[in-house]
Amino acid sequence: MVKVKTAVLIVTYNNDKLASDSFKTLAATAMPGSDCSLTVCNNGPRPTDIVASPWYDQLATKFHPVTLINHLENRPLSEIYNTFLTDNSAERYIIFDDDSCIPDDFFTTLDRDYSSDPVIDLQLPLIYSLQDNSLNYPKINDVAVRKEGPVSTDQHIVSIGSGLVIYRSLLAAFDDRGIQPFDTRFALYGVDFSFFRRLALLKSYGVVLHIKTSSYLLHGLSAATGQIEAWREKERMYDHILSARYYSDNALIGNLKMIRYIIKYLLRGHTNLAWLSLLTWFRGHHPRSNVDISA
Repeated sequence: MVKVKTAVLIVTYNNDKLASDSFKTLAATAMPGSDCSLTVCNNGPRPTDIVASPWYDQLATKFHPVTLINHLENRPLSEIYNTFLTDNSAERYIIFDDDSCIPDDFFTTLDRDYSSDPVIDLQLPLIYSLQDNSLNYPKINDVAVRKEGPVSTDQHIVSIGSGLVIYRSLLAAFDDRGIQPFDTRFALYGVDFSFFRRLALLKSYGVVLHIKTSSYLLHGLSAATGQIEAWREKERMYDHILSARYYSDNALIGNLKMIRYIIKYLLRGHTNLAWLSLLTWFRGHHPRSNVDISA
């Protein structure tokens, strides 16, 4: 199989011992001669050391180098992802959060599919829920893709951020048009979907994309738990309002969506979320994102 230089990122939060499913299962994966580096981004709130991970020794035998970055300020995921893609020289980039279960043959499958057809820009694993083993992503026109293989780019496709396999060719297409892959106006929710919205923007410019589904992940999908904490509902509000502003079909629809969200929050007695919705609409970005809203 073709040897592909690969850069892997794991983003973790509130995980001082670096002992989550992603570290455990990544340490157990088969690495068929791939040239892989690993960057671990600890996004706070306390500093840690890479050797704190009980799987550090196993990871260090498979990834060269293994690098830890401490961001104690809970930096926006969009900024972390874009910086990772810019600062690492590789042919292939893979992003994981810290609650994914990665199968042993994950890299073998990616390499096999790449070897059979190296004209590829993006690989997406099938995403199964850790809670009930249901298949959730990727979705084409809101229907979960059920098999591996080429994906038609004529349709609307989305997936989650964990497991994204991005090739240098796709980054070059973004760079040629002055577009960052992830929208830095988003910080947590909406960051992954902004990537796919920007894929659609590339297609509108006439860029031909080559996308495949390859391998799978088990993931602790937050939506599958049915439990919405107050902080999570606020973060989803930021996503809804910013998505309405920037990714609606037109300004009228965007404004109507924003008004609908505000009314919904008021009817539920969440006046704080209604006020924050209006503030977020006019501010134009997540409060942790220090960006020019024209970006």
